[in-house]
Amino acid sequence: MEEIKKVIEDGFEEIIFDDEDKEILLDTIKRSRRRNIKQKTLIIFSSAAMIWLLLFSTANQIITYAIDQSAEKMELQLKMYNSVLYYETVQGQYQETDYLREQKEQVKFKISEGDTPGGTVQININDNIYIEEKSNGNKRIVYEDSPEGEIVSEDKRTIVDKFTQNLFEKWETLKDAFVIMNDGIPGYNYRERPSYIHYSSFITFPQAPAHYLRVLENWEIKEEGTLLGRKVKVIEGEFDKNSKEKFRSETFKMWVDTESGVLLKYISYDKDGKMTKEVHVNEIKFNEDLNAEDYLE
Repeated sequence: MEEIKKVIEDGFEEIIFDDEDKEILLDTIKRSRRRNIKQKTLIIFSSAAMIWLLLFSTANQIITYAIDQSAEKMELQLKMYNSVLYYETVQGQYQETDYLREQKEQVKFKISEGDTPGGTVQININDNIYIEEKSNGNKRIVYEDSPEGEIVSEDKRTIVDKFTQNLFEKWETLKDAFVIMNDGIPGYNYRERPSYIHYSSFITFPQAPAHYLRVLENWEIKEEGTLLGRKVKVIEGEFDKNSKEKFRSETFKMWVDTESGVLLKYISYDKDGKMTKEVHVNEIKFNEDLNAEDYLE
């Protein structure tokens, strides 16, 4: 204030001011200075508040997004575990290529999970080995090369009776699917399907792919789209440690039918980004009549 007072006295020395006039002028300058300080303080405070609100809003959006993503993930995963409850019949064909084993399979399937469960699955491996599975819902038989080459014959009751839980009930939570083994290693429950068909289950009853999604933080729903005229959700993720060693693969990508939980396409990759396994459906139809005469008698 001494500097300001000096400026006033020097700058206006030729103007006649009495002491009262000088005091009024100095008081006016003081009040103006206080207002400027308050305005600057208010601007700084307002800016800080806006930044805080922006950060809080962003954090809240991230938390909300994470919660929504987790709910969406669990819903999709349960849909995969319960897929046989979302259609009566399914038929089509797909190709499975295992690049590590240099094996290619062409698979055709006709399966009923409804009032007349059963079905058939035909597999051609490397254009060399022919396998057929037939079931009437109570018994399944697997043939190799011809009906005379029976290699598996199982009655459903002998399998189901080994388990205490009802293998046909809908799983309501993911806890129904997961268990911890005696050695502490994560394990999985497997449900039986009404048709008692085992081959093609990777696609038509994708419990195994759903198991890969056990750790929710390891995968994301990247986008929604269509495949084969069906609405799908595209998943990208990373295998857990045990699966990486088992499959010699690091990451995976899935295209899951949102209505049924059926898997329409699957690719796994090694650490260099090369495909290790690829499964893609070429044709699929839901809820069309099947000829029960094709099932096992």
